[in-house]
Amino acid sequence: MKIGDFLYFAPGIRFDSLDLASPEIVDHFRSRIRGYYLGPARMLADQGHAFGAVVLLASAIVALARFERPARERNQVRYTNWSKDYVPSLGTKDSADKFYDDFRCGVVHEGRAKKGCVFTTEIGRAVWVEDGIMAVHPVRFWEEISQVLETFCARTLDSPALLQNLQRQLRDDFKAEMRIAPVAVALEATDPSGI
Repeated sequence: MKIGDFLYFAPGIRFDSLDLASPEIVDHFRSRIRGYYLGPARMLADQGHAFGAVVLLASAIVALARFERPARERNQVRYTNWSKDYVPSLGTKDSADKFYDDFRCGVVHEGRAKKGCVFTTEIGRAVWVEDGIMAVHPVRFWEEISQVLETFCARTLDSPALLQNLQRQLRDDFKAEMRIAPVAVALEATDPSGI
């Protein structure tokens, strides 16, 4: 995100201050997911905007899964396998597949929850499936994905291989931002006019 003359990796964390080689990058990544996905999702859920909340939560799963699954995997396989392994309410192949097809793809690509699936605050859990219909409670699902993020970060800090993969992938993903962030800072320092 660009604010003024600065590019931000996460709220309050500028690209020009990132040290991708440090384990601190895990905390910065946590701030990115919280600030750009989970925080806005909770605000939407609390205001009764379940659709928008679930779009952001489904996207947060994409953002996390890509760091622990092989890059060569098709997106659907990566998403559903990671969800099955790490998101408790999607812990079976059937529920992970259904969420991917009917919610993630439905809300992101088609503007709807598919096959009769619904958003509701009338269930006491994150996800409920009955008679082939999936229901997602946006606040409970937010709580679950928030915990999934914490577990992801702990797992990454405990595993040198996962940490190196996160660092390498972030370096590849944000090559352009890391290259131009210092230029924006330098331009601000040398051009007092602000033009």
